[in-house]
Amino acid sequence: MNLLDIHTHRDDEYFSVLNATTNDLEKLLKPGVLFSVGLHPWHIQEDYKQTLELVERYSQHKECVAIGEAGLDKLINTPYSVQEEVFLFHAHLAELKNKPLIIHCVKFYYEILKIRESGSFKSPWIFHGFNQSMDIALKIINAGCYISLGEALLNPSGKLKKTVEKIALNNIFFETDNSGIAIEEVYTKYSELTGVPLQELNKQINDNFRRCFNIEYEKLLAGKN
Repeated sequence: MNLLDIHTHRDDEYFSVLNATTNDLEKLLKPGVLFSVGLHPWHIQEDYKQTLELVERYSQHKECVAIGEAGLDKLINTPYSVQEEVFLFHAHLAELKNKPLIIHCVKFYYEILKIRESGSFKSPWIFHGFNQSMDIALKIINAGCYISLGEALLNPSGKLKKTVEKIALNNIFFETDNSGIAIEEVYTKYSELTGVPLQELNKQINDNFRRCFNIEYEKLLAGKN
């Protein structure tokens, strides 16, 4: 069974979207490896405008299937105005390229959703590493976005457990991010929590990928064989 990993920092996954930064793109880019490209808020430096030029350039690569990760983080020292400028660049780039935007968000969920609404953005946004309440999950989904579940699912807090038990699968992905876990662990845990059989779960995630990324999953797999 080919389980999709929507966001990973490892390039050893069979079928995944590799999170690439402008520092490692030349090293990591390989034929057939799908990737996203962006400037993480933790990595914003004084020369960030030059970095954004690289993001735009690599976004044109045929195997770049998403923009990001990019986002807003309340726990870092970078001024909000700069974070917002960088995030808006990615949001507009995703819109221009008609590609999903993978989002890093720390304590700025409502602000990001307000940006989406006020900017009339239509491309899919994926809030990765989601570990929040059902209320926030519903707001994200109602805004036409997705959540991606990863390592936090293995030892879910009460709020996350209630979220996964009640949120429909139509707007969910799974990921390993920069953890050492296997993607199979995440799928298996979700299956245990919800009672959804693994094969049915895999099919739904593949359908979500096709809808969100506008890419035929089966054709990608055929190209890897």
